[in-house]
Amino acid sequence: MLAPRINAAGRMGNAEQGLRLLLARDAGEARACAESLEEDNQLRREYDEQALDGGRARGRDRAGLARLLLDPAVVRATGIRA
Repeated sequence: MLAPRINAAGRMGNAEQGLRLLLARDAGEARACAESLEEDNQLRREYDEQALDGGRARGRDRAGLARLLLDPAVVRATGIRA
């Protein structure tokens, strides 16, 4: 399940970390990169849930929904679900 974590890191502005993991020369370096990727994936999931909850709340109001969907942080973090 590496690809979703590398993808999440890119969405969270840390795309280089995925490359570092793939190029790691020892287990310690790879582990540190993997932990960072997992943290980014967890943060992306939290943003995804917040955006989904916010979308439900704002969905009744077209202007509120438009603001949510145009929020760069929401778009970057949630991608296709937004």
